[in-house]
Amino acid sequence: MNLTAGAALHQGKYLLNAHLGQDALTLTYRAIDTESGQAVVIRTLTENLLQRSEFDRFKPKLIKYAEGLKRFKHPNLVQILDVFEDAGCPYVVMEYVPGQTLAELIQRSVLSEAKAIDYIRQVSNALSSLHKAGLLHGDIKPQNIIRRQNTDRVVISGLGMLSELLAGMMPVQGDWLSAGYAPLELYSQEDLRTPATDIYSLAATLYTLLYRNPPLPAPVRQKLQADGGDRLFLQNSHHVTPKISQAVKRAIWRGLEFTAQKRPQTVEAWLSLLPKLDQKPTPQPALKDCLIDQSKANPEGLPRPISGRSTANSPPANGKTSASPTPQSAIGQLFVTKLQTLVNFRNTTAIKFNLLNGRLGKLSCTQKENLPKRTSLLRALLLTGAIAASAGLGFGFALRVNGPQAPGSTFLHTEQSFPPRSDWPVTKPRI
Repeated sequence: MNLTAGAALHQGKYLLNAHLGQDALTLTYRAIDTESGQAVVIRTLTENLLQRSEFDRFKPKLIKYAEGLKRFKHPNLVQILDVFEDAGCPYVVMEYVPGQTLAELIQRSVLSEAKAIDYIRQVSNALSSLHKAGLLHGDIKPQNIIRRQNTDRVVISGLGMLSELLAGMMPVQGDWLSAGYAPLELYSQEDLRTPATDIYSLAATLYTLLYRNPPLPAPVRQKLQADGGDRLFLQNSHHVTPKISQAVKRAIWRGLEFTAQKRPQTVEAWLSLLPKLDQKPTPQPALKDCLIDQSKANPEGLPRPISGRSTANSPPANGKTSASPTPQSAIGQLFVTKLQTLVNFRNTTAIKFNLLNGRLGKLSCTQKENLPKRTSLLRALLLTGAIAASAGLGFGFALRVNGPQAPGSTFLHTEQSFPPRSDWPVTKPRI
């Protein structure tokens, strides 16, 4: 089979323009759909497979498998557009996704744990849908996951079930499998393939995104474990994602169990082991719920009004009624009363300020930023009112204390005296 740039396939509908690569089973080309003018990807089998005696039995299975995927659509799965034969060779046409594979991405930069989990969750969405449709992928790995250009959305590519289709006709060869991503059951023709098979590859892919290298192949790990030397997670490596959480390590370990029955049996069950990075933030309480109800507030620690009783209104301790107070005692009693009123006002104002500060302290940062500016105006008005009231009370108190009791009794009522004189001018009465 001689496929070069410019070769036409399917009666000229597809025109090859570049060879993208190959693996043990397939060849991949970029082509142009001459009817739509769109770029597409075409995959076919290697020359080695085409020359095998079992190929005639394998080809119908491959076409049936590809036709099944063609009817399946998912935003995280590369869409299969067409399946055809040309000169007896099967071809699968897929959408062309510009971007880079996750294998290429992790060679250039280290992914954060959150970003790696985000990509894995997207891949899991497609896998879960495949499993519910009775299909498996069979070859999940970073090389088969493409991040769309200029986005953070990823899609699964590849035809992973090719090795599964071939397994029923010929012994499995090691180079058919993706070392590090294939579980033990793929190395055997007798073991069943289940969704847990894809879960192993999914866990190995997350491991690779974080450690930038795949885990050891499953048969090698099994041998090391039998010898007591299986160490899955790297130590003191400078090429790993910093701060890999224990929850993520436990999820990877569960997904990489050798025995399929010991792994989570569904994609959803395995995803539940990963940290919930998409949780919504805890809602902030409403402003009215943050404010203190003054009628219920505990005033402990706040300034309290003085709880003494007025001397003028309370009976004496000996139970006897006192005589009418002298001007001096009345002035003293008035002083105490006014002072009590002023202190009570000051303490009440202090309580209001402390309550206001407590309310502001309970607000979240966002609520503080959005709190109307009238709060500052309210505080200014309270302060101005307190000063004005204090000044008024003080001035009123001074007037009352300096009330006239007798001529010259206060500095506001100075006694006026005139010296005795005998030469006062008088007016003679007119007759």
